[in-house]
Amino acid sequence: MADFSVEELAYAAGIIDGEGYIGIRRIKKAPRTAVVAVEVGNTDPRLILWLRQRWPDSLNDQPVKRKKRPHHHKPLYLWILASQKAENFLKVIQPYLLLKKDQCEIALAVRETITPSNYVSDQVYAFRTEAIEKIKKLNHRGR
Repeated sequence: MADFSVEELAYAAGIIDGEGYIGIRRIKKAPRTAVVAVEVGNTDPRLILWLRQRWPDSLNDQPVKRKKRPHHHKPLYLWILASQKAENFLKVIQPYLLLKKDQCEIALAVRETITPSNYVSDQVYAFRTEAIEKIKKLNHRGR
């Protein structure tokens, strides 16, 4: 991984705290699997470009298509990291997170349960399920 300045890492953490999402997803075809994801969506492409220049492995390089957004909205640009790339990113920004520190810790704990084999014990499955519920509550907006 590239060397980043403290300022870049703190700025990236601020972006995640303010505009980002840290979550855990299940794969429909393999429901015992858990995928950690970090996402930022913004209508200003400069923010996404800044992230892509430093962490270029984003899963999405195009604005979200108009079909998914009302016509009068500006294009939405996304930056998404998943799995190992998300873990690597979270580890370097973790010391600088404030609002999403709990989500980061939960996501990294889930990543520790990932093994090269596809086997997931009942204990690990229960842990992942609990982690997903915790992170959903932390990410919930509104009341």
